[in-house]
Amino acid sequence: MVADALLTQRDVCQQIVAGGGDYLLPVKENQPALYQDLVEAFSPTGS
Repeated sequence: MVADALLTQRDVCQQIVAGGGDYLLPVKENQPALYQDLVEAFSPTGS
């Protein structure tokens, strides 16, 4: 599932996973710690 900000709720994500699904949600810079963690996790250099 691909969702917009309306569906970025924890209970919705838990229902998707419980049903055997996967999800992809947007992350913007208004969540700086999460955004930075993802930048680092997906950096080609791994740093």
